[in-house]
Amino acid sequence: MSEKIVVKSKLGDLLAFVGLIRLRRKKIKSASPERPKEEFLNTVVREMHPDRMFLKISEIVQETNSTRTFVLVPDAGRGTEKLATFRAGQYLNLRIDIDGTEVSRNYSLSSTPAEAAAGTYRITVRLKEGGFVTPRIFENWKTGTTLESSGPVGNFVYEGLRDKRHVIAVVGGCGITPIYSMVRDSLDRKDGVSFTVIYGVRNSDDIIFADSLEELSRNGVAIHYVASEPDENWKGPKGFITAGLIRELSGGVEDRSIFLCGPQAMYRFLDGEIGKLNLPRRLVRRELFGEADDPAGLDGFPAGNASRTYTLKVHMADEVLEVPASGGETVLVSLERAGLAPPSRCRSGECGWCRSKLISGDVFVRKENDGRRIADRKFGWFHPCSTYPVSDLEMRLPRAR
Repeated sequence: MSEKIVVKSKLGDLLAFVGLIRLRRKKIKSASPERPKEEFLNTVVREMHPDRMFLKISEIVQETNSTRTFVLVPDAGRGTEKLATFRAGQYLNLRIDIDGTEVSRNYSLSSTPAEAAAGTYRITVRLKEGGFVTPRIFENWKTGTTLESSGPVGNFVYEGLRDKRHVIAVVGGCGITPIYSMVRDSLDRKDGVSFTVIYGVRNSDDIIFADSLEELSRNGVAIHYVASEPDENWKGPKGFITAGLIRELSGGVEDRSIFLCGPQAMYRFLDGEIGKLNLPRRLVRRELFGEADDPAGLDGFPAGNASRTYTLKVHMADEVLEVPASGGETVLVSLERAGLAPPSRCRSGECGWCRSKLISGDVFVRKENDGRRIADRKFGWFHPCSTYPVSDLEMRLPRAR
């Protein structure tokens, strides 16, 4: 209905409103009883925020000896006709089959929203020796391999109402991927946001997107490399990224936002360094932690727990299962290793997708990743992705969505 509303006077508006109600009732009575086949708004929402997408690898680019970019296109044969749009900095949650066990992993989109509109996504994956997932990815993913993914998700994005017009991006390793997307998207849209990128690498062979970053540098983006294991030919800063180095390379931090993205070891070191900059908390943004590489080093983690084994009694729909769990892995990883596939996305305690009921037992939850509401903590709900068992547990797992 699109009746034209004209402001008259207090009494006139009241009388017009009464007439408006009668008019609407008349139109409703005369409307067809058949429900429209599809609401336009629902169609738009599903296209922009799909629960899942089916994708296919169209190209593989070797970025470094240990890093590959996978170019993804819609798999129309399985129902995905077009790619959902996204905000630069967001990630995909991929469902991956590992020896018959379905697990989920998050990979930031290294492409831009403009590339998504043209029909391609890019994700960039670094091989983790001894890891559970990336060795299988590097071994099994070929051109033509089909994948299942969530729609783009995540909050590590530039927000003009919150963030300053100059962003200092402090990144390490594969943490360059969301920043690479943000910088290129900003240039595409000519939005006037400027970036200073401080990129921590081991050495010159470790630089992901080296040629593209060099081109961005020639186009005015300030990019600085800091090598932790430099060779004899290294010309730039060496060691770790400190508060003093951030000030020096960026020309100061006043009226700037800082975006952090990198491995957990970098986060642990930068926690103290960023504090020395005396910036308001709202101006420091960081990508999700992910699961801890070494939980034994977490503040408050019980001594010796990483080497212990426990039993999880899992209620899932009408089934009750018992599976082993390692004290050195999150509850979510233990469930995945046992062949269960609980719903999960962020793997960092933020999104609540894996929220489960703890019936009995004791757990350790990382403070940095405890995204539960106060009511959840009080009534025994927890996020398996950021929780470690410290005893045998009994729990109720949500059905896979």
